Amino acid sequence: MRKKPVLPEVEPVVLDKILGLRAGVFIIISAFAALLLLFFLLFVLPGLVGGGTYVSFSSNLHSLGVIVDGKYQGSTEGSRYYLEPGKHDVEYIYGGESIAEETIELPHHVFFTLFHHRTEDIFFQVEYSPELERTVKERFISDVALWSSTSDYSETYAYPPIIMNFAEDAYGLGFADVLYEMEFALMHVTGIQMAQDYLSASLYLEERGYELPTIDFDLESLFKEGLGTVEAAPSVVEKGKYSDGYFFFEGGKITLGKSGEIVYPETASYPIEVTVDPFAIARFTVSEYEYALFLEANPKWRAENKESLIEDGLVDEFYLEGVYTSTAFMSTKPVRNISFHAAEAYAEWLSNESGVQYYIPSEKEWTYAALSAKDQPYAASLSYKSADMSAPSAMFGGLWEFTSTPYIPLARLFGYDSSLSQESVDDIIVKGGSFMNSGVDESVVGVAKRSECSEYMGLRLARKI
Repeated sequence: MRKKPVLPEVEPVVLDKILGLRAGVFIIISAFAALLLLFFLLFVLPGLVGGGTYVSFSSNLHSLGVIVDGKYQGSTEGSRYYLEPGKHDVEYIYGGESIAEETIELPHHVFFTLFHHRTEDIFFQVEYSPELERTVKERFISDVALWSSTSDYSETYAYPPIIMNFAEDAYGLGFADVLYEMEFALMHVTGIQMAQDYLSASLYLEERGYELPTIDFDLESLFKEGLGTVEAAPSVVEKGKYSDGYFFFEGGKITLGKSGEIVYPETASYPIEVTVDPFAIARFTVSEYEYALFLEANPKWRAENKESLIEDGLVDEFYLEGVYTSTAFMSTKPVRNISFHAAEAYAEWLSNESGVQYYIPSEKEWTYAALSAKDQPYAASLSYKSADMSAPSAMFGGLWEFTSTPYIPLARLFGYDSSLSQESVDDIIVKGGSFMNSGVDESVVGVAKRSECSEYMGLRLARKI
């Protein structure tokens, strides 16, 4: 047998102690401490430093503004806002006015806040009041008018469900009646998205017992393939009697509009029969000299006060640009770059000065007079003045002329003489074309804002008989 080898004795290796602890024990304790530190840094420290709550505000009233501790946070439309722990003063605003205040208290969350955000949903119940109902309805009217100015929307300029939101607000707050507001919305539908919004809102309200406007055709088809064609009956108007610068008409029935397809936006010229009461209309548009007399008596409307007029929403930055407004020389050139508001002020001043009631003609009055002047040449310049004394001069061409009729996109389909007040609509109808246009006849409908001023827009007065 072989002998086992004899190995030399080796002295065991003994590690030095660390902080009085054996190395192995120290390593285990260090690893555990590192884990504890990591746990603290990841799961505890963020909560100690912050520990707030992500709060979502909601309400029975859409688009309610939220102010927390004096700082505007946003609206009640689904967004979440981070708030520190503790008590917070919350103010709710609507239409720029404060409607309620409350104090909320949020807990201080400590554990796992880095990976698990604490959330809380706060619902605020808005109570009905007549003042709030008026504010909600006024804001809705304003929003409808704003969004109806565009007929095509995209993903970047998306159409919000303003009509459906109003319907839910009206029901949630307990409004007794929304017929006027829904009629206004219906007459201002200008695109397929808005049409679908209206139909959804009307169904929602109908199921809850509200009275709504009647629609006897497919509203969506009006913005797709159309509703077919319509024929306009011809209108014949006798020449007016001329006296002292005005043509006097006995009035009667005429057709506004023309034959064509029933599809938007051609609905602005949809033919309807209207009755015109007796009236008189000026032979010429208001001249620069005539307007200068108004400015002399009414300093508020002078060009040097344009900034304050703009601030009041009465004119825009083009007011009286390029217009000669001196009473030293009698300029017969038609006044331009005045707004509808300025035109109203001029008519009121002239009425007070003369004792005769002057006013801006309605669309149907303007059209009645224009039908008597169809045989006159198109005014291709501002200086055109017809020697023909049988009809008003330059009703076609010259300048677009103000009417007192508000522009409501679908009014001719749902009641041209509706109950919609003029104050609710910022757009007004202008007629006749300008020297820059061609082929404009009495059926063409132009649109302008009440504060808009244009080099191609002027005023022809009417007067009561």
